[in-house]
Amino acid sequence: MTSKSLFFKRIKQDLHQRVWFPVILFIISFFPMELTLVSELDRLQHKVNPIERMTQYMVEFFTLANPFSIVTGVAALICALSGFSFMHSARKLDTYHSMPVKREQIFWQQYVYGILYYVIPVVIHVIICLGIGVALGAFRVEALSNMVWFALIQTLFFVLFYSVCVTAVCLTGNMVISVLGCGVLLIYSWVLYGLKTSLYDIFFDTYYYNQAGTIWAFSPLHLIANMLSDADYTGFVYADCTLHYVKMLMQAAVYTLVALWLYKKRPTEAAGKSIAFGFAEPVIKAMIALPVTIVGAFLFRSVVENDARDGWFIFGGIFSLVLSCLVMEAIFRQNPREVFAHAKHLIVNGAIAATVIVIFRFDVFGYDYYMPANVKNYAISIYNLGDIYMYRDSHREWSLENMELTPSESITKLIEQAIEDSETSHNMYYTYEKLADGAIYFSMYVKYELDNGKEEYRCYLLNILNDSTQQLLNEIYNTDEYKLGIYPILSDGWKKQYNTVQVTTAYAEDRFALSEERMAKLIETYQRELKALRYEEIWNESPVASLGFEWDMSVDNSQMHCYEDNYKIYDSFTQTIALLEEYGCIMETTLPAEMITAIEIDDWSVENYDNNGEIDKVMRVNYTQDDYAKLVEIVKNVESSSLVNEFNPNMRVYDVNVDIIYMLNGKEYSRGFLFKPGCMPSWVREELDASLEELDRIDIPTYQ
Repeated sequence: MTSKSLFFKRIKQDLHQRVWFPVILFIISFFPMELTLVSELDRLQHKVNPIERMTQYMVEFFTLANPFSIVTGVAALICALSGFSFMHSARKLDTYHSMPVKREQIFWQQYVYGILYYVIPVVIHVIICLGIGVALGAFRVEALSNMVWFALIQTLFFVLFYSVCVTAVCLTGNMVISVLGCGVLLIYSWVLYGLKTSLYDIFFDTYYYNQAGTIWAFSPLHLIANMLSDADYTGFVYADCTLHYVKMLMQAAVYTLVALWLYKKRPTEAAGKSIAFGFAEPVIKAMIALPVTIVGAFLFRSVVENDARDGWFIFGGIFSLVLSCLVMEAIFRQNPREVFAHAKHLIVNGAIAATVIVIFRFDVFGYDYYMPANVKNYAISIYNLGDIYMYRDSHREWSLENMELTPSESITKLIEQAIEDSETSHNMYYTYEKLADGAIYFSMYVKYELDNGKEEYRCYLLNILNDSTQQLLNEIYNTDEYKLGIYPILSDGWKKQYNTVQVTTAYAEDRFALSEERMAKLIETYQRELKALRYEEIWNESPVASLGFEWDMSVDNSQMHCYEDNYKIYDSFTQTIALLEEYGCIMETTLPAEMITAIEIDDWSVENYDNNGEIDKVMRVNYTQDDYAKLVEIVKNVESSSLVNEFNPNMRVYDVNVDIIYMLNGKEYSRGFLFKPGCMPSWVREELDASLEELDRIDIPTYQ
């Protein structure tokens, strides 16, 4: 009974001192809550189907994506600093501890007061918003459910932030250091994750995006960012983030217990000091010095783009290390004259930072050339080999996720070759043209699925022109496993209700709807011929057409028009071509010269621009029906740039572009073409060269 009366007596005293906090919180919360809700509902009242739109907005307003979380985070920081600021004053601390109450009870009372100051205003705002929705006829049960979830999850966010900030206040001795401590604890693991990813990205040639491994998200902002990232794929549905809520509750409990332990052990004379516990000072310095040193090294390294980058990286690291340690020393000592009071901390922190950098810079643990044992399945995606344009996902990501290649000698040898090529082509990206050694490197992405369930990803560079590589690719591509993992249309888990077909040939593009029966027959025919496609055909031939499919599906409570495109059709796909023609598709693969209006040929290799962005040097020739014989010769030796063999570099000649303007079915079209390798007539080359000479004789005006 005494404890209960003391609790209410002390909350009255605390409320008298901090009444400003719930009042200001209530006022500020009005803007992102009621004001935003009313203004948007008023706007929707003047739209088509206003009730439906307003009720849907009421549901979506109270989701995880609501920006009110920013207010929650700031409120937690202010509440913790104001509620436990008495620890920064020896006089106030003596007053609190002189009461006939245990320290634990004082801590819990202050802790609970802060939560109540937040919860009560927020609940009132949610109730008001509920009343607004009901008054405007925009209410439904789903909105009420989201409102309850909103209040609970925002309270969970608050408790998590609040617990971390209270821990920081208990660990420090004055307000300035408490604020800095809160900032560090709130984002530290997120910063570490970013630094780890950057180190992998800069120093490891085979690093694959976003696969640097995870770091325990012990900072609230890191944990919430992970939750929102996962929730984004489910439309921010509350129930789908249960695991994240459990993690938040556990972390809030741990931070609260740590804060309680620090409060009980904290000496009274620590009030006013920078750090309340001497043992924590070197740890805090190391926690700050390491990321600051690495970030500084990165910034200085980015200043140059040549071989001097390593030197700037070292200089930037040393400079940032010394500066951060001296600044921290001045803050902790509260006296700029004592910046060298603990020089040994500088040396130790420098050694730690240097060790981390050396491990990454020289790949001490062999990350780039690591080839795991005990692999259950492989997934391999190679640049331009079977690339499909997909409505929402990256084709590469889809392949790595869905492909399951059984371990084989061919796969092992291909990866070993890729590792060797990656070492040879250190710090190089994929190339389109031959290098001095006659190599052309394509990106090859590999996922290793290990027996223990773990997944490892790597991105290698592969010399696509190597004879042994060609043999290995031939063996791997011609397996059903590889095709099932690279072509979504062959996958059993990728069934869709296609309703429209798009066929693109060199001279025409046809788009038409098919009945369910006809679509099924077309897909079945194409699947059969795609499975029979051999690697030699992909390497040595260009497709004659491409096939695309369209369909409608519901995504995140809205209707989305989706597509898959770039399924190649080769000469060997005779049944698919015949079926498309039966369905009325125009399969134009050649064009009579009589239908051509004009041809324009440009040589991009010499195209040049002046300071005003105007072309002042170019090779360009034009042909019309007056040059009929030349038109016939050109058309015979070109292929569509949209259907060119993108995988075999020897099949592409990009420097010379051929633009053909022609009439088809009463309409004028313009399409881009490229000369087949070695097939450009000699007189075209001569006339292009002559056009450059003629242009050089023209007096091009210059502008001051």
